[in-house]
Amino acid sequence: MKRVAVFIGGRSPEHDVSVVSGLQAFQAMDRSQYEPFLVYVTLGGAWYVGEALEQRSTYIPGPEMLRNLTEVTLDMAVDTMGKGRLIPKKSGFFSKVQPISFDIAFLSFHGLFGEDGGFQGLFDVAGIAYTGMRTMGTSVLMDKAATKRIMTGTGVPMLPYVIIDRPKTGMPNAVAIQEKLGKINLPVIVKPAHLGSSIGVARAATVEEIVASLPAIFKLDHQAIVEPFVENLVEYNVAVSACMGELRT
Repeated sequence: MKRVAVFIGGRSPEHDVSVVSGLQAFQAMDRSQYEPFLVYVTLGGAWYVGEALEQRSTYIPGPEMLRNLTEVTLDMAVDTMGKGRLIPKKSGFFSKVQPISFDIAFLSFHGLFGEDGGFQGLFDVAGIAYTGMRTMGTSVLMDKAATKRIMTGTGVPMLPYVIIDRPKTGMPNAVAIQEKLGKINLPVIVKPAHLGSSIGVARAATVEEIVASLPAIFKLDHQAIVEPFVENLVEYNVAVSACMGELRT
């Protein structure tokens, strides 16, 4: 069976979303084909493994729970025949804790520091197989403005948009925002340009509401993207099915 390291959590503001979707993927994996285990990345960037991570009620783990987990780091040697290996940072008093090997990294990160090419590049350097797009694809598609520019001319329908940069001091005023909007009609959706779809998203029916939404967004990102609001929009979430399909291939 393939041993699968399911990476969850991370340093992103979408940490909790990653935990929930990662646990769903972990629970959905066919145990007759895969042997999954969880690797929890804390908000501070530390990596932990342990059976206690399988309990959703334990997140976010506190100091007491972390003491019952094993902190690990990634072995960056490229002579492990394509397998990943996690090295415990502390060994037992009487015996050395053995490295934890795995065949593939299942990345269940959301947003920055995981879904934006960082972990993908890390595993590329280490020669470890992982799910999802490669480094360039993930880094480009996490930048909504870059994605729009790349898709221009491909024939794929896209909404018009404007980018609002975080100023060095103060906040943009209503007059400046109105000029930015140009032909984009209200209401609009305002959101961070480099995060996922679950944090910092606001619907604005007036220019003043756009201005009011920016401080929260600029705490998370240096750019906001503004697009027309789409009535009766239907979203299809096929994350678990898509990820499992990726894993099978």
